[in-house]
Amino acid sequence: MKKTIQNLEIPSIFFLISLVLLGLVVFRLFSPYLNIIIISLVITQIFHPLYRFLYRKTRSAGLSTLISVLTTLISVIVPLIIILILTINEIRTLTESGNLLNIVGNLEGSINNSINNINNGILSTTGFQLSQLELRALLIELLGNLRDQLLPVASQILSLSGEILFNLFLLVLSLGYFFPMFDKLPQILRKISPLDDKVDQIAFEKLRQTTKGVLKGTLVVAVLQATAVLIPMMLMGVGAPILLWLIMVFLSIIPVGSGLVWGPVGAAFILGGLSTGNSTQVILGVLLIIYSAIIINVIDTTFRPKLMRGAVNIHPLAAVFSVLGGLSMFGFLGILYGPMLLVVFLSFAEIYNKNFLKTDGHEIST
Repeated sequence: MKKTIQNLEIPSIFFLISLVLLGLVVFRLFSPYLNIIIISLVITQIFHPLYRFLYRKTRSAGLSTLISVLTTLISVIVPLIIILILTINEIRTLTESGNLLNIVGNLEGSINNSINNINNGILSTTGFQLSQLELRALLIELLGNLRDQLLPVASQILSLSGEILFNLFLLVLSLGYFFPMFDKLPQILRKISPLDDKVDQIAFEKLRQTTKGVLKGTLVVAVLQATAVLIPMMLMGVGAPILLWLIMVFLSIIPVGSGLVWGPVGAAFILGGLSTGNSTQVILGVLLIIYSAIIINVIDTTFRPKLMRGAVNIHPLAAVFSVLGGLSMFGFLGILYGPMLLVVFLSFAEIYNKNFLKTDGHEIST
């Protein structure tokens, strides 16, 4: 009996070690293109309802895939390139001159005047002095760093560099294969997974629903909020609308909140109006803050629950750290990868609790 167990254990351990080593080699093989693969899967998941609709109408997988890929390129890739180019142009304009820098300068001056009053009044006898703010210089430095990071990417796109064209080709190729095979991914997962088929199916569906819900619930809500706030800011003549829109979208995704943009802009209008005696400017600043606070809350409470239906509920603090950690580990794409990894972990933890922490049909109690 002992010999039989050994004969069973040794090959199993050897096979497991070989499988792990081969898995690491395969991961290394695919690692240069993981970004393209993951982004292709995410895009496929978002646009797959369109593919299903087209396939029901045409009964042609090739035609449905072609239209879906073209729709993806037109609605996602092209707008991203346009936004990138416009953002760089706005940054160039702002570093030379712009309304936004003037607004920040007015806000900086008002705050520093208050700091001087505090230093000369309450703190004059304590020997402790508050430091002056340098918001304008900080904004110029931030814009310079952002321009230095985006400019090489834009230059590659505009020059149609070989790397950009090759990555775009791989993206289109991946989408062309993923669209028709997306519904078959659960069967593929079951073939390579050692878990029970029922658990594999639950895991895949949970991950698909949660990832889709988080992406839609986070990205769509952030875009709606930023767009709704940007409209009155443009009417008020605030410069660099695309750049401000991107910053508000990013802050909403984190989710720190776009209030870090419209709050200071409104405050700058109020302080600038008070210093110049322009009551209209004061009213505009107050209305911007009130409108933004209301519309942000309305959009959040109206759309987010519907878009997040069926997804794992992520605590806002965990979402903040997942995005910041993702940015630290993966760069710009960490905005996407961080929350996705957190969603994967929470989904697997939920599946484990429901399907594995059981003894004779009862959950293990502690």
